[in-house]
Amino acid sequence: MDCVLQTFLDDLEVAGNIAQLRAALTKLTDGIGLKSYAYIALPNCSYRRPRLISNYDPRWTGHYLDQGYHKSDPIILRALRDPSPFRWGAEFTSSVSSRFIRNFFHEAASFGICSGLTFSMGRWRAGRAALTFASDSFGSDFLIHAPEICGALRMIAYDFHRHFRRLVAPGYSVNGIALSLRQVQCLEWIAMGKTIAEVAFLLGVARSTAKRHLEIVREKLNVRTTAQAVAALGVLKRTI
Repeated sequence: MDCVLQTFLDDLEVAGNIAQLRAALTKLTDGIGLKSYAYIALPNCSYRRPRLISNYDPRWTGHYLDQGYHKSDPIILRALRDPSPFRWGAEFTSSVSSRFIRNFFHEAASFGICSGLTFSMGRWRAGRAALTFASDSFGSDFLIHAPEICGALRMIAYDFHRHFRRLVAPGYSVNGIALSLRQVQCLEWIAMGKTIAEVAFLLGVARSTAKRHLEIVREKLNVRTTAQAVAALGVLKRTI
């Protein structure tokens, strides 16, 4: 598991867009044997749609967002009021639950979402967020052993949330091409004469990660050398 986690952290560090974040989390869940996941970032304004990053069946996620289920989903509502991780499953389909909740969870189960472990996260911009690891059965092994792996999954959830916030925060552009803060930092240190090893040390990342940041910048700017990329810093602009 350590190797899978390290790969996940490295993938998050170089992720330059939401699709790459999703790919990193998908690889992680596949690597540790989890069925599926859903990260949702809720806006503070009711008229805005939430941001949903998931490997759930797209028919379910589309239906979920179209119906505005995030406003009444009991998992989300609990995550908003309870910062502690919690498990959920069969209890929501019992006769003591309301008709809406029973119908909601029967719908979800038809798409292979039967039980899960949810982590509530702090604010992003003005909203809140949560990450759920889900199973297609009510007696999933990972839920049975959740106390043993909860610490690792909590770390995964918070690190994913941190990198999501980094991507949706104001960034930078060169001639209209978006660059992340970390990519700009790598270029700026190189411009000051630092080696890749020194840049990695200064940013607290692996040497391979710093190197990959610079490779991505060269690809984005369509230049052959890092020196050419550094020269482009002269037209760097902050984006909102």
